[in-house]
Amino acid sequence: MFGLFRGKKRKIESWEMALLRNTIKQLPADYQYLEPQIIEELLRASYIGYDKLVPEFVGFFKNSDMIDKFENRKEKGYKIKGVKIYDKKNNKQLDYTIYVFEGVIGGYSIKGSKKFDIDVNQVDISSFSKTFIDNQDFNKLSKFLSAEELEMLDPGDVYEVLLKGKLYYHLCDLEDGDFMGIDTDKVLYKITHDPFEIIPVNIDLAQVLSNN
Repeated sequence: MFGLFRGKKRKIESWEMALLRNTIKQLPADYQYLEPQIIEELLRASYIGYDKLVPEFVGFFKNSDMIDKFENRKEKGYKIKGVKIYDKKNNKQLDYTIYVFEGVIGGYSIKGSKKFDIDVNQVDISSFSKTFIDNQDFNKLSKFLSAEELEMLDPGDVYEVLLKGKLYYHLCDLEDGDFMGIDTDKVLYKITHDPFEIIPVNIDLAQVLSNN
């Protein structure tokens, strides 16, 4: 997963879903399982957050009532890259990447221009490729968590977050962009977005994960 603090929830634009769907339709049959997630409106809102490697990343909040239908926690995260889309504003092609985590569309990125007007019908997948995402942030937890504690975690949920100059690890989502985090001293925190607060919680890791 990406080391970002989720930004404020915003409405998904119609062009974002149209572009996703038009791209997936052109991909081989192995990727067609992603289209129903769009049709059935699993993706209910989006956010823009800062990531040290992918600052253009746009993520999706999911409909919690539907996530179990689509999620496959055994499936390794991957990205569909090498897709070219057409920017009408600058009259050029841009790089489009789709990110999939545990079988669910997690977000996308568009590189090549900060301001654009995408023609959702001009999608070129002739050079697309699939690349698996190795979660190095999860591997770092082995320095201060036991093997038993690591076993309770979902690697796809773990990523670094730098807040007020201190490093935390995202462990699991709560509601509306809030989440549970942990620091390298094994102190657990509830981190809220609105208002922004980092609140230490006096419970053990097993209790946190059993409730989410």
